Amino acid sequence: MKKKIIAFLLALLPLFATTNIHADAIKVVSDTAYAPFEFKDSDQTYKGIDVDIINKVAELKSWNINMTFPGFDAAVNAVQSGQADAIMAGMTKTKDREKVFTMSDTYYDTKVVIATTKTNTISSYSQLKEKTVGVKNGTASQRFLEKIKDKYKFNLKTFDTTDLTYNSLNSGSIDAMMDDQPVIEYAIKQGQNLKISMKGEAVGSFAFGVKKEASMNI
Repeated sequence: MKKKIIAFLLALLPLFATTNIHADAIKVVSDTAYAPFEFKDSDQTYKGIDVDIINKVAELKSWNINMTFPGFDAAVNAVQSGQADAIMAGMTKTKDREKVFTMSDTYYDTKVVIATTKTNTISSYSQLKEKTVGVKNGTASQRFLEKIKDKYKFNLKTFDTTDLTYNSLNSGSIDAMMDDQPVIEYAIKQGQNLKISMKGEAVGSFAFGVKKEASMNI
């Protein structure tokens, strides 16, 4: 899968090619923990699909890229404020984001899905009635849940990171959570106390973004 995504993104290099490369390093920002797209491994280095893509592009173009991982909200703000040049953080391409960012073609189609702990089962949205569902702030999952929460009468609680959402689910302070399906499936493979009992919802695709109309002096 990684090779396929990298090969596809290489066709998107015109997004960079229209810019003037002057800076010593291109500043790319990403999320803190969003495995398998970006995560800190046991050797304390960041790895993942997004990291591999950026590193491959840097290799092919002989660019010096400084990739940091401040968290999703902070990454978005950094690009908007000009503190960073680009964002690569499992970011869903939306019409609202295209008003702010110049975005690449998409490189990964994603779904969002409800998850519970292994000892609980939620197999339909109607079972969420009067329960609390956790979600990471600013994500496609949050936008989806905001649209259906009144219909299914559940409470929504937002978190800054995926790890905080996992912790709250395990502590019982929330009854279920929603996130991108590949993220939850990866967490399950890594031994997280999670279970999926519903089909995922197709909500969009990930893309790389730079600040709209920015010269990106990079």
